[in-house]
Amino acid sequence: MKAFDRVEHGEPFLNICEEHLTVIPAENFTALTGPEEQLRNVSYLQQKAQAFDSVRAEREQTQKLLHTREVELTDLLENALEGIHQTGPDRRIRWANKALLNLLGYAQEEFVGHDIAEFHVHKHTCDELWNKVMQGEDLYDFEAEFKCKDETVKHVLIHCNALWEDGRLVHTRSFIRDVTERKEMERALKLAHEELEWRVAERTAELMKKNIQILDQAQTLEMTNLGLRRLSAHLLHVQDEERRRIARELHDSTGQSLALLSMNLSSLEGKAVTSNPELAEGLSENIGIVKQVSTELRTLSYLLHPPLLDEMGLGSALRWYIDGFGQRSRIKINLELPNEFERLSRNLETAIFRVVQECLTNIHLHSGSPTATIRLHQSSDKITLEIKDEGKGIAPEKLSKVNSSGLSGLGLRGMRERIKDFRGDMEIISHEKGTQIKVIVPVGAAAS
Repeated sequence: MKAFDRVEHGEPFLNICEEHLTVIPAENFTALTGPEEQLRNVSYLQQKAQAFDSVRAEREQTQKLLHTREVELTDLLENALEGIHQTGPDRRIRWANKALLNLLGYAQEEFVGHDIAEFHVHKHTCDELWNKVMQGEDLYDFEAEFKCKDETVKHVLIHCNALWEDGRLVHTRSFIRDVTERKEMERALKLAHEELEWRVAERTAELMKKNIQILDQAQTLEMTNLGLRRLSAHLLHVQDEERRRIARELHDSTGQSLALLSMNLSSLEGKAVTSNPELAEGLSENIGIVKQVSTELRTLSYLLHPPLLDEMGLGSALRWYIDGFGQRSRIKINLELPNEFERLSRNLETAIFRVVQECLTNIHLHSGSPTATIRLHQSSDKITLEIKDEGKGIAPEKLSKVNSSGLSGLGLRGMRERIKDFRGDMEIISHEKGTQIKVIVPVGAAAS
């Protein structure tokens, strides 16, 4: 009886019993003496057999359910969109789904049963994966490259783990995701990025080269402008010196000649009064003409270069000039000049005088202003000159051009050059109610 201890032994055991006329139970059953005890044991055996049948029915139902689930799972894996395969302990492929076969282009018989290493592009990658799995690791996003039947290469990410029983490898399970398109995009982006960096570097080199050229040109232009400013300053200085010389010649030479001519004509007039009255009258008219010419010549000489500018300084020269200019132009001019205004260098006094002279000339010719105000202030570190009128002002487009480019007419260019020569600044503010010109020159500035 001990040899028939499993469920599947029931049918063979019954077959053996049918071959005998009499079957004697084991000793514990033959020891039963009374009918009641025998019936009780028979009932127990019936209940045990019924329970056994129930367990067997449940087990069969469970096996059917497991088989159904296994079929469903197999169908699910078989038709999954992601490639899947199993490998045994010998690394040979036991099973692969359609997605993986379609991805690589192999038939079932061309893939299953082969060593998985045959389909890896790089053997060391396959060895690395297998060693990690053998050490009990679960792999995620393991990068590899698979060979396709058409000799193309697929870039894949592998999720892989192993099934172990009693420390023995049953099989590995690998889920294969195709990332070839992504890899190609990454490669294209990398190439595009490298090309962009190359183009940027090339363009940067070109810009640096052009910047160097521009800096060289700017330096050349600056040297040229410096040369032009120096030339302009030299020309203005030569002009002032020439005006001073001409004024001196007119005053000392021509003026003296006219004075001598006036004296000679007066002497002739005295002699002709008694002998020839008509001649005396003509000489008298000529004497008046000579005096008028002498007066105009003296005025012209002072305008070219007032002697007061060298002898008495800027303040006296401005007062004299403004008084005469007001009488000639009928413009009411207000001069605000401190009495304690100190002497400046001869060139700077000349420059400020010429700026005032040019501004008043422009006011008279172009602004139509009936008044003008001139303020000259001296501090410890600068000299400030302000000239303001109440005329029609400078047109906005012309003023914008003057302030932005420095190009100007009406004598403004010469004024700017004179002020720049002393490292000073000139500002022009103009609107429909008048124009204001402000000049600031550092104290102690010398002409460059």
